[in-house]
Amino acid sequence: MPKHILIADNHPSVCQEIESKLKSVYPSARITMAYDGLQVLNILETEIPDFIIMDIDMPKMGGLEATRTIKHQYSSIKVIIISSKKNDKELLQLIMHGAKGFIEKGCASQIYWSAIESILNGDNYFSKSIIDRFNAIENPKYKTINEASIDILPEVFKDTRKTPFDFNFSDIDLKIAKLLFEKKSNIEISNIIFRDVNTVEYHIRLMKAKTACKSRHEIRDYIIKMCWHEDGTFQNLK
Repeated sequence: MPKHILIADNHPSVCQEIESKLKSVYPSARITMAYDGLQVLNILETEIPDFIIMDIDMPKMGGLEATRTIKHQYSSIKVIIISSKKNDKELLQLIMHGAKGFIEKGCASQIYWSAIESILNGDNYFSKSIIDRFNAIENPKYKTINEASIDILPEVFKDTRKTPFDFNFSDIDLKIAKLLFEKKSNIEISNIIFRDVNTVEYHIRLMKAKTACKSRHEIRDYIIKMCWHEDGTFQNLK
């Protein structure tokens, strides 16, 4: 039985609805709420829930980026995605980045219970509507995907993100990334881009979350690994 469940959705009414459903099946569980992906990561700095029930579309940082970071930094946490979206590519990316379950918004309390119990028993959980959507994807190697074969998805559908723009890097992210590559300090970056140090630190934190890097040095190594540089000029980013 889960002791602590974190709900992440930018609509407070949705969080309250999910809380009510979870309390009906897990009355002793502690429920906390977050309203965007960055707030989720802030909470994880001080406490680790057993499960996160997370929406895909949230401001500041969505469920895909947050799930990627959680898998990298907090592997013990089980993430269940809730969404009404029909974006199959995004669903596949979420599975590849560590989501253990995927259910539709507005589902009954019993579905939450089934998903959590299945994951506690070592299985993934995908609602029937999700499985049906996967089966609609044309794939020359696997024509039919069911609950037993869902784990093959990370091998079949590779992450196609190649450029910083695939990682939702903003213009200021790119400017800071170039200066990180040049080994500039936060104060030096602040003076060069005419932004305060807090803004620089905020964007570095965003980049760490987007790339699942733990430090500014890892961001620099990641830039090199992804070949996002041309002798430090970043002219190839466009």
